[in-house]
Amino acid sequence: MRPGSADVSEEATAGSILESTARGTGWIIGWRFTTRLLGMINTLILVRLLAPGDFGLVALGTSFAQAVETLGYIGLQDSLVREKTATRALYDTAFTLGLLRSLVTGVVVAALASPAGRFFGEPRLAAITLALAAGILMDGFSNVGAVDFRREFAFQKEFVLWVIPRVASISLSIAVALTWRSYWALVVGILSQRILRVLLSYTLHPYRARLHIGAWRGMVGYSTWAWVLALMSIVRDRTATIVIGRMLGPTAVGLFSLGFELSSLPTTELVEPLGRAAFSGFSTTRNQGLDGGDAFVRMVASMALITIPAGIGMALIADPVVRLAFGPLWVAAVPLVQMLGICGALTVFGSLSSVLFRVYGRQRLVFRVSSIVEVVRVALLVVLTRRYGLMGAGFATAVAFGIEQLYFLYLARSQFAIPVAKLAARLWRTALAASCMVGVLFASGLVAALPAGASNVALGLRAFSAAALGAACYAAALLLLWLASGRPEGGEIDMLTLIGRILRPRRLRGNAGGRA
Repeated sequence: MRPGSADVSEEATAGSILESTARGTGWIIGWRFTTRLLGMINTLILVRLLAPGDFGLVALGTSFAQAVETLGYIGLQDSLVREKTATRALYDTAFTLGLLRSLVTGVVVAALASPAGRFFGEPRLAAITLALAAGILMDGFSNVGAVDFRREFAFQKEFVLWVIPRVASISLSIAVALTWRSYWALVVGILSQRILRVLLSYTLHPYRARLHIGAWRGMVGYSTWAWVLALMSIVRDRTATIVIGRMLGPTAVGLFSLGFELSSLPTTELVEPLGRAAFSGFSTTRNQGLDGGDAFVRMVASMALITIPAGIGMALIADPVVRLAFGPLWVAAVPLVQMLGICGALTVFGSLSSVLFRVYGRQRLVFRVSSIVEVVRVALLVVLTRRYGLMGAGFATAVAFGIEQLYFLYLARSQFAIPVAKLAARLWRTALAASCMVGVLFASGLVAALPAGASNVALGLRAFSAAALGAACYAAALLLLWLASGRPEGGEIDMLTLIGRILRPRRLRGNAGGRA
């Protein structure tokens, strides 16, 4: 073996994992976008066939069932993905535990169906909840072998597994609505999607599980922490709503929810898909004995190229976007989007740190960080909301969020011995290019608020012009900084390499591999 060949091989392997992770992220983003688009089309059709009360009735049932289902989350798939050698015993145990979990959850939902109907004063809710309980039970029969799609980066198969049942369920839902004009059209859509996904999982993967519980000791520790973190997630998602609703009322809750959702778009549509794919990437890195810290830095640097300007950009064009999409009654949400959007640019650090810790079995650390930050979040929310109202709630949320992201990044750096200089070397150009983007947009005047009576055309042109100029300025500044620095290793070269591999015809990639 020639000197340095091991390093070259490790670098090539790391590059291959990064490429696979990026491809997986693309498929997951595509899956999320497609399902959102299909959901919007479905809603636009059904709102003309059903009454608002039908939607509200089913929404009550699904919210209740989903809350109970989330309480039973035990992370079985994640446990299998991170296993170096996933044996039949582990797969069969995961299937059996998943089936038991679905059975218990379904029974709990079914048992609470009638009490829920009486609590909300809606007898029809009991039958809906019973049907949803049956759907939860059906999920337990899903083919556990489909977890291989994540282990092997075959996310295109996950795309098929989720999108085809969605299309079929929409067709069935619309057919029922046209025939009976009943809220059962919505329930049929939910149930048919679950049933078809279970059936399709057996079509796409040949594995056939058997009932077995022998390997439970190898999974119970990880699954227990997955359950604890799921509970923590529920608490986090409800904290701001409860505090703001108690202090400021439902209108403030609506404004805050809109601002938070809009500012979180870079997170929900980019970082969360990356996290799902990165779990597979970090698991492969861990199982092959590669440097987890190096993989983390490369993924963070590559994704930050997109998420940092996206989060800051959302904050800069918040005014025309909110007014165009939601109307003048929602203008009060603009400052919230601006505050939360800037902090949202940091999401990639905390999100990938959390994934890294979970892959390496350090869920206790994730829980500790989340618990500490949640205490800080609640304290800030109570104090600042009481003193400054809705803007105080937004500032409290932004500060707590920023603390969480930086705290996670600090722990990832210390736990995996990542030098500060290594992080800085891969991120400073992104930060400086984003700063150039902000400066140019402020100098151009495109981020200044338009008059209150501005037309939708003017708002749309302003949002588009600002987004286009910002993207062009950011890309140009980033490229110039990279070239001026001597084309160093970093997110830029990883991204360019990835784009080149994707654009190169598959046949040529195969021939090149054969010659090697």
